[in-house]
Amino acid sequence: MSAGKNLAMAFVAAVFAALLAGCVVFAAKERRVPAFSRGVLLMTFDDRNWERWVKAIPLFGKYGAHASFFPHGPLDARALECMKALHDAGHTVGPHTLHHADATNYFAKAGGERYWLDEVKPQMDMFASVGIVPVAMAYPNNRHSAETDLFLSGKGIRRFRCGQRRHWAPNRGPNPTSHAAVDEAFSPAAEFRSLVAVEAFGVGERYGTDIDDLLLAIDRAAERNEVFAIYSHDIAPGAKSINMKLEWLERILARAKERGVAMLGMAEFPPPAAEGPTKKGEAR
Repeated sequence: MSAGKNLAMAFVAAVFAALLAGCVVFAAKERRVPAFSRGVLLMTFDDRNWERWVKAIPLFGKYGAHASFFPHGPLDARALECMKALHDAGHTVGPHTLHHADATNYFAKAGGERYWLDEVKPQMDMFASVGIVPVAMAYPNNRHSAETDLFLSGKGIRRFRCGQRRHWAPNRGPNPTSHAAVDEAFSPAAEFRSLVAVEAFGVGERYGTDIDDLLLAIDRAAERNEVFAIYSHDIAPGAKSINMKLEWLERILARAKERGVAMLGMAEFPPPAAEGPTKKGEAR
């Protein structure tokens, strides 16, 4: 074999090896568990408020933030257009069920497969029609159990948003307590991969939210490298009831960015570990 052919073959082998190495490196990066040093803020929004969610995309972008959006009910062409816009902007989108049905009650009466077919799969199919494969969902009324988590995990949903039964109002009552002192609102960032069901607190006037005090919770997440999760519904200026005031959202985003807290959607974390609690303090 001539020296020229040897050189050509060596060149081809080198190129192939470089391409293979590049693929291996890329795959390794995809599998790497994110490392956080200044905490994580998970913001989630529920129900049928996609028009104003989409309007908030530039505000989230201004602060380099992602959130998670979970609509319930049938999704028509306009709803899917909005959800696709949110997804394409880097946000997480996923089901909140077709009829806003409590998972625990449905499981008890009809079983997990019926709940999946009646409530979750129809929305999954709607998302799939615009090229979205959700991997996170929000439980209606935050009601769930280890049984519901395990069954729906088997259908490809890897993380669930649930919530504290008492809403985010620790300042009510005779012994006021700072939001940042409510330990059950936080999880160590290093342990987040083991969580399947993420506890969150409601934000809105009906939940007794004190925005200044809530910002202290973001400070704590940054100082202790913890995950802090919240949920709300609509996003609008001066919003009432269970909804997020637009002015509150900007203060939350600005504070998190100032403190170096990562603002992520629930799909941005890797799949939960094979073993671990479904939520803080509960065996899987």
